[in-house]
Amino acid sequence: MTNNVPESAQELARAYNEMVSQGWIAAQVLWEQTANFANSVSEAVQKEQAAAGKAWEQAINYSRERTEGMADLSRKVASGPVSTVNEEAQEMVDGIIASDQRFFESCAEYSLAVEQRRAQFASTLLNASADGVATNQKLAKSTIECCRAFMDWSFAVSRSTSTQAPF
Repeated sequence: MTNNVPESAQELARAYNEMVSQGWIAAQVLWEQTANFANSVSEAVQKEQAAAGKAWEQAINYSRERTEGMADLSRKVASGPVSTVNEEAQEMVDGIIASDQRFFESCAEYSLAVEQRRAQFASTLLNASADGVATNQKLAKSTIECCRAFMDWSFAVSRSTSTQAPF
């Protein structure tokens, strides 16, 4: 704390300029975060739409193939002698089971991919929030410093105008 009015005025001006500078930096970071958030949300929505569309397409194809396989199996069982039907039916059932396994694996992969994309998105948002908090802490610190410099300047002015000042 200085007792000299010109020195305290210079310190006040320096602290004020630093506070304004930190304010502009904080505003710029907020603007960038807002733009990045909007872009991230847009990208996430597009990725989810593409992945969901692909999953629906796979589900439709699977359903069609399975229905066709079951229809073929039913026709085989109904049309042929028991000795040849058993072998062919077993092959068809094995094919249907293999198709079921591939479909359920793709469902599991889709679910895992959804969770990975959500985790990545959340991580991106958390990192951006941490950057914003750090910037706002710098702004708060410079604001406190400016307030301190203002109080010092006020006391110096009061002291210089009154020889009987109690502080």
